[in-house]
Amino acid sequence: SFFQFIVILFGLIALFLSFSQGAWAAFILGCVLYTLTKLLCGVSVRTKAFYLIIGFIVIIFSFLVIYKLPFNSLSTRRTDLTKVALGLWKSRPLTGIGPGNFVALSTYYWKEPVHSIYLLILSEAGIIGFLPFILLLIYSLANSFRRVRSFPLPLILLIEILSLGLFDHYLITSSAGNLLFWMVLGMASSYRKT
Repeated sequence: SFFQFIVILFGLIALFLSFSQGAWAAFILGCVLYTLTKLLCGVSVRTKAFYLIIGFIVIIFSFLVIYKLPFNSLSTRRTDLTKVALGLWKSRPLTGIGPGNFVALSTYYWKEPVHSIYLLILSEAGIIGFLPFILLLIYSLANSFRRVRSFPLPLILLIEILSLGLFDHYLITSSAGNLLFWMVLGMASSYRKT
């Protein structure tokens, strides 16, 4: 429909203007996964899961290669911020340094959060906050996987944002990213057996 065309058009324009390698890679990942689910519509769930996992691993490997390329000036900063995040977590492994305190307590000259929602949550919330977060993600993945045959979109979107969370922090540090993250997580978690 016309509305869908407008939404896709504006989404692509926003994606282009973001200049975010992670967002582009997540978009490509989503397109690949959606195409795979459509192609594998007639096969068993187990076979479909196998191909989805293989596709996911290939895309993650591609992400890692992109971020380690020598021409990428961000790779050194990301590596340094990862070391800072692990150092902050080690200083208070159980409870973390407190929500929103990463930038204030970071010893790195570039004052921004670590580019990984997982490391950010681990350093700020410690094991006590990180484990429930991971369990929620596993629960959401399991729920969305149950309906992948009839409605693959929640699983694809969840895999996209979880992949993007490996390489950027705005899904939990910006209001728009936070809204997107929890909407997708809610959609993926809402499945009930009928």
